Amino acid sequence: MQLIIYNLSVFLIEITCYFCAALVAIHANDTIGFRNYFLIGGILCHVCFIEFTSAYDYELANVWNAQAIIMLLNRRLPLYIVLAYSVMYYMYVLLLYIYIYCEGIYVNKLL
Repeated sequence: MQLIIYNLSVFLIEITCYFCAALVAIHANDTIGFRNYFLIGGILCHVCFIEFTSAYDYELANVWNAQAIIMLLNRRLPLYIVLAYSVMYYMYVLLLYIYIYCEGIYVNKLL
């Protein structure tokens, strides 16, 4: 409770990240095929590997993370950081797919 009182902005960012991660999970569940599940799994593995390595290697650990409600790695890594990176990577890949798909439709109309 003390975290919420003194760091309301961090708490609101954390809740927003959880909400966005829930929306990404709903989107991946609604689409047909396992492509999005593999994408989310790969992104989570990538982010966890990078964050876990930087948490234990002091030459890579140049990031300070604030304390959050749910912490990982012996209170070194907030869960919302992992989810925020995952949501950003997922949205980037989806926008890339949309751009490639729309570019293909545009090229086909020109031909």
